[in-house]
Amino acid sequence: MNDTIELHGTRTGNCFRVAIALEEAGLAYRVVHVDLASGEHQRPEHLALNPAGKVPTIVASLPDGQRLVLSQSNAILLHLAERAPGTLLPEGDPTARALALERYLYFVTDVIAPSHSGFYLGRVPATGNGAELLNQRSLDAIYAADHIGRCIGLHQR
Repeated sequence: MNDTIELHGTRTGNCFRVAIALEEAGLAYRVVHVDLASGEHQRPEHLALNPAGKVPTIVASLPDGQRLVLSQSNAILLHLAERAPGTLLPEGDPTARALALERYLYFVTDVIAPSHSGFYLGRVPATGNGAELLNQRSLDAIYAADHIGRCIGLHQR
């Protein structure tokens, strides 16, 4: 069985997030670059892995020899956490694990998603101050997450 995970992607936030998790987990991987600008994500080779034509997509071998293809970054991250126990999520303490997942999922929904929208709105002409409002909401969410984490002692773990 080949334990090297293939990461199909490019320079996007979701692909970086998966690459960082692979590094932190100490898992062997190789990058298969997908050139979005030239439409590689819509070519049959990539669509065979991910019919939605999105990145990141990983291809991994399972212990039973089966091939696993995942294409949603949060599902990929949870798979990597399970593949390398204790590296990305706390192990053995259900409370610590639940708190880590709460903070991660809060960050994904309340910080990354609005920030991405703000980035997009900032690039589209005639959007008014929508981008500025979303960017401020993202900064407020980061501050709130950090403040709450300090209050409940998560930064000491």
